[in-house]
Amino acid sequence: MSEGITDIEESQIQTNYDKVVYKFDDMELDENLLRGVFGYGFEEPSAIQQRAIMPIIEGHDVLAQAQSGTGKTGTFSIAALQRIDTSVKAPQALMLAPTRELALQIQKVVMALAFHMDIKVHACIGGTSFVEDAEGLRDAQIVVGTQVVF
Repeated sequence: MSEGITDIEESQIQTNYDKVVYKFDDMELDENLLRGVFGYGFEEPSAIQQRAIMPIIEGHDVLAQAQSGTGKTGTFSIAALQRIDTSVKAPQALMLAPTRELALQIQKVVMALAFHMDIKVHACIGGTSFVEDAEGLRDAQIVVGTQVVF
């Protein structure tokens, strides 16, 4: 089990989705994404990853809540990366965070998971050049951002 990932008891989980996938290998992930998952240090999916990655990949709306350190960022990042069409060089996923620090942390996780994929990730966090953001958005498939206060 990866550091920072904790076991969750079944009684703590409520879901209307009946599939639970206990191994990343059984999620039919893109081969290069799977390499990134294992390269990042994930060995087996956490409880939230077992239950939320597949419904997101399948296009279901998902509302997931879990304690810090249980793999939420990995959950939505892996699912988003699986859904990206690498031939389209335009934004396809938007990930929003409440702080610049968290947005940058999410960007790093996504980039690490996508290390073996042809995917560009751009962070729009405010305090940066508008021109740089416009350039970064031109061919980024995943945008990670936070609220900009004027």
